[in-house]
Amino acid sequence: MKKPKKKTLGKQSPHEALFMSIIKKRGNAGDFLETALPDNIVSELVLSSVQVEDGSYVDENLKKHFSDIVLSVDLKENRGRANLYCLLEHKSAPARLVGLQLLRYMALKWTELEDNRELSEGKLPPMIAIVLYHGERNWKAFTSFHDLIVFPSDDFKRYAPDFTFEFFDVPRLGDDELRAIQDKVVLHFYLAMLKSLHSPDLRKMLPGLVQGLFRALDSETAMDYIRIFFKYMVQTTSNLDKECIRESLDVFPEGGETIMNTLAEEWRNEGILIGEKKGEKKGEKKGEKKGEKKGEKKGELKHARRVLLVVAHDKLDILPQQLVEDINKIESAEILDELIRKSLRCESLEQFKGWICKALGR
Repeated sequence: MKKPKKKTLGKQSPHEALFMSIIKKRGNAGDFLETALPDNIVSELVLSSVQVEDGSYVDENLKKHFSDIVLSVDLKENRGRANLYCLLEHKSAPARLVGLQLLRYMALKWTELEDNRELSEGKLPPMIAIVLYHGERNWKAFTSFHDLIVFPSDDFKRYAPDFTFEFFDVPRLGDDELRAIQDKVVLHFYLAMLKSLHSPDLRKMLPGLVQGLFRALDSETAMDYIRIFFKYMVQTTSNLDKECIRESLDVFPEGGETIMNTLAEEWRNEGILIGEKKGEKKGEKKGEKKGEKKGEKKGELKHARRVLLVVAHDKLDILPQQLVEDINKIESAEILDELIRKSLRCESLEQFKGWICKALGR
């Protein structure tokens, strides 16, 4: 088995960078495990002892699909430490055989412990796998490894390994489940944001989420998290604009306008752009009136752009904000329809960028 590779910050996806930024901060890892694991398992863990381990076990060719992190935690009554292998499945088309990947990664971690002579009494420590999924599509996860195998009869089952993993399906979290963790303000913001990332509901809930951070944390810490969360959102969704961000941040004494301008400058230095609010309301109102061709055309274009963005996100995972803005500049439904058809067979982000540039006459 290949040795695990150390994580390289430059290669992190926005999903992984967000999760690592959250989970490495004091207390958040324990809050996550307390929420994601069953109560009978949580009762055996010393949550204050959680540590983030170094190294990644995901193959380079799967980095677009998965990100991973290993946590270790003390067991109560001095019974050693347990390992928690967390796999982030962040594509909108989930992998059916994720259990096979988990088995491989867990074996790599155990092998590393053996090679480093970290085993107690020559035995492997317990390991629990957690899959954190925040894709848009419903996913019926096979959480038992045996569910992935076709057995001619039950007699064959004794010859195949079996384990169960915890499946944390963020977009399908219920409102009651989110309300139950409101006191864990950082985790609550994280999960509520992921659940509504591609929904208009995101704009409505942001002021309340920001207010929760402001009330529960000191101003400096709250601003640290604002930087982390809003940077992720402007990279991964087209549902935000400057007005929305400003209104969300008005709870801070500095004022939403000042903070938004500071963040926008930081993002520009990193090549991340945030769009202005589009003047769509007027077009939408016209589109609602019968027989008004201009409004109908705007509605048709808006729909075609949305379909193209969904297909492109599905194929390429993350789209740069500038590319999203370029798509919104295309004023021909016929060109958008052709791009939708092309994107179904798209092989790379560079290829897709080339098609968009050609559509804009560049």
